[in-house]
Amino acid sequence: MSHCLHNPRLYDTDRLTIASLGRENRVSLTGMPFMGDADVPPDWKTGRQSDAIVSSPRLSLRILATSDLHMNLGGGPGRASGLVALAPVIARERAGCANALLFDNGDLIEGTALADEIARTGLGAAELHPAIAALNSLGYDAATLGNHDFSFGTAFLARAMRDAAYPITSANADVASPKPIWSSHVILARNMQAQDGSFHPLRIGVFGVLPPQTTEWEPELAATMRTHEVLPAAARAVKALQDARADVIVALSHGGFANPDASRENAAAEIARISGVDAIIAGHTHQVLTEEATPESAAVVMPGFGGSHLGVIDMTLERRDGRWKVISSAPRNQPASDLPCPRLTAIVRQLPKAASQNLDQQVTWLTGGITSYFALLGVDPAARIVAAALRAHVAAALPGTPPGSILIASPPFRAGGRSGPAHYLFLEPGPIRKSDLSALYPFANRVCALAMTGADIMEWLNAAAQIFAPLPEFGSAASQCGSGGSGAQAQDAAKSLPLLDPLIAPFMFDVIDGLDYTIDLQRPPGQRVCGILLGGNPLRPSDQLIVVTNSYRMTCASTYRDLVSKRIDFLAPAARARVRDIVAAYLAGKPAFTPDYRPMFRLAGPRGARFWLDTAPRAQAAQSPVAAQDGGLTLAGFRRLNLSFGPPRPLA
Repeated sequence: MSHCLHNPRLYDTDRLTIASLGRENRVSLTGMPFMGDADVPPDWKTGRQSDAIVSSPRLSLRILATSDLHMNLGGGPGRASGLVALAPVIARERAGCANALLFDNGDLIEGTALADEIARTGLGAAELHPAIAALNSLGYDAATLGNHDFSFGTAFLARAMRDAAYPITSANADVASPKPIWSSHVILARNMQAQDGSFHPLRIGVFGVLPPQTTEWEPELAATMRTHEVLPAAARAVKALQDARADVIVALSHGGFANPDASRENAAAEIARISGVDAIIAGHTHQVLTEEATPESAAVVMPGFGGSHLGVIDMTLERRDGRWKVISSAPRNQPASDLPCPRLTAIVRQLPKAASQNLDQQVTWLTGGITSYFALLGVDPAARIVAAALRAHVAAALPGTPPGSILIASPPFRAGGRSGPAHYLFLEPGPIRKSDLSALYPFANRVCALAMTGADIMEWLNAAAQIFAPLPEFGSAASQCGSGGSGAQAQDAAKSLPLLDPLIAPFMFDVIDGLDYTIDLQRPPGQRVCGILLGGNPLRPSDQLIVVTNSYRMTCASTYRDLVSKRIDFLAPAARARVRDIVAAYLAGKPAFTPDYRPMFRLAGPRGARFWLDTAPRAQAAQSPVAAQDGGLTLAGFRRLNLSFGPPRPLA
């Protein structure tokens, strides 16, 4: 474990500058000068020159990648997590291949209270941003930027990245000021060891792309920054790298793989089909997935969120007709270690002084614990806190608005799913400090307020309810909302069905605080939400209300796009604060806070049917708002609950 750092000297002493395309300035991260395409490199061990013409050598190349770390560096008490838990995995994967490259796919410097405090208090002249110190220590070869890396503005981004010992690339973002810290593409010149022991120069081309909506999610960026459509920018970068005689091209796509209707944001699948691209690192949607290479598409890996996994693509290259050709590639994801890297832990604990002092400040006192174990069943005390804070903020920003007409739409951000069994909220009773606020609200989204009708809200709720898996028909038993199934014969009641659609992430499931309603699984998709009450009275389609959401929902998310795409946020610019800051101010005004465990909605289903839900390992079936039996731990580490439905429980 003591050797989990690739080059500890890089932490605070060495700074290697790698010119993106300047041959005269190019060096490798090993410190070896690039030998040039015309030179046949000597074997470093024997001094003999390799004979590429005679032997058609093959070499193995291992691509390693992190994505969406969101400042989850680790180093705190408790179970190992974050980058410090990935460091041993990185070391093991490097040791298993003579030629390995390590990349980061963006959303690095935002996502925790520590990130907020560093951005708020700034960095001293000699201070390194802890995320950059960590990546330097691990010897990253290159990185791209994600949309959240711009959450604190381009000036702070430039300062944070100033000390990066690796090149940064973004092919679809331009900034007028300050001077860009990235280039559209980079060439990494390396001497690689072939399977026969000989060494050969290899030129690895790398480019990155981010969602072009970044300037919409952070409107203040628009004054100095422009973004461009992903696919044309990617094609231009590939052409430039080919012109620069890249042997292999790796795309760092800070975008998801699915949702073809949202390809502007999630275009990894389309990039994988661009001729010349050999490997894709995907991200942004926090999934753990792999896509095998095909004759038409490069291999894709997406390594989850917060350091949950290390993405790996194993490639074999063969020298043919004077060029290297990828003849095989295999993507996989490796989970983080249970044991952290001690040396990296020591590094990430060296926090900027001002930020460290602020993080330890107590905000309030929790009289009861808070978890998100049952958020997808309606019990989400963290969402209740966020809703109360946003309602108070918007009511103050819009004087004269009745609080009862302000509805808060917010999802559970930490509810397992594709991010794994460790991705749940757990706050014990006791002091809540600034360092805990990112657990309540992990992203730097800003508050937005929209005028909507009751009909719009009904549509919003039904869109959210798509997270519950489509079910077979269970017969003509009446639903909880008065209209039942089609009259078909009931299915085998002994068969257990998945409650959730695995393709929909929990953070896409908006729950609306301020209403009472039922989600009835017997009803067809699009009509599952019923019995909606506002202040004890049925919600009418013509009701005029305010729905409070966030800046991310306003500019993306195909689930809600038709509802928000043409609407205007009518909060004054000064009131469009970051949600996490609003929550902090709200809690700071309360010496103690008692969590609200009331279900935010009822979940109803056909009697006699059984469903299963995977939740946090520490969850207890007796605390479920739906009748549940403990099904034990799954191979993935989740606690499986077997659910059954009877009469609906009241929302009290």
